[in-house]
Amino acid sequence: MPVDPFAVVAEVMDKEPSAALIWFTAVLLAVGGFAAARYRPKALILIVPICLVAVLAVLAELRDPFVGTAMSAEAGTPFVPGTYLAILLVLLAPIIGLWARHRERSA
Repeated sequence: MPVDPFAVVAEVMDKEPSAALIWFTAVLLAVGGFAAARYRPKALILIVPICLVAVLAVLAELRDPFVGTAMSAEAGTPFVPGTYLAILLVLLAPIIGLWARHRERSA
């Protein structure tokens, strides 16, 4: 039986991580980055590249003109800002950890 190409609809969000998985990963990376920055700053040599690779992988999908638009259309409007907030959390956590370490040491 031949398959009608117009009857097959490929959805983008079936192939992309869910918002829950993105947030779970973001919280995990943020806690690791914060803890590493506050208690073992030398561990940032390992943590920061992992965080950057994860952020760049998500950003590459979001900024793609075809995939990003389809993701926004299928997952809904809150998906994209929520994902950007998760990215911000991952990037700010090590900075906040270093700031907390500095305040603790100078007090």
